[in-house]
Amino acid sequence: MKTAISMPDELYAEVDKKVAELETTRSQFLASAARHYLDALSVSAIEVAVQQAVANIGNSGTDPIDRVWMDVAASRVLEETW
Repeated sequence: MKTAISMPDELYAEVDKKVAELETTRSQFLASAARHYLDALSVSAIEVAVQQAVANIGNSGTDPIDRVWMDVAASRVLEETW
């Protein structure tokens, strides 16, 4: 699909410089940038959901065993590739 976008001149110059360095096309570069941004937004949404779920757990981790379990579970979730 073709589209037209507007961006500040300074950003356009940075994009063109990086495109030349990477020996790619502007279209490939911008498509890749959009994919990375969308992926980052997805990870942020997942992290927020995990934090909300942990916050909603009964005693909020005051029991030491629960706190250890939540820390392990949270670290495993965040280590996953999404």
